[in-house]
Amino acid sequence: MADDQELERCRHDVREWTVGELRQALDGLPDGMRLRIDVPAAPRTNDPQISDQELVLAAAFVDDGDHLVRDELVLWADFGAGWYMRPRVES
Repeated sequence: MADDQELERCRHDVREWTVGELRQALDGLPDGMRLRIDVPAAPRTNDPQISDQELVLAAAFVDDGDHLVRDELVLWADFGAGWYMRPRVES
């Protein structure tokens, strides 16, 4: 991003999972299933800049893609809800 580029504030909203929701997602999965955590470089909506916000669990799903050797559980991390700065979008 250029130093002279105008910035704007944008709201990033994400529903954070609870321990109970994670337990429910894990229910019935085999103990040997591989676990992967998908961590974004920036919040997943509105493309804001990276900030010092903590990451939260936003989703979990079983990836059974043909490209995988075996199924794996994916925990989908995201930046916490809050206000972020991003380059101003010209309309």
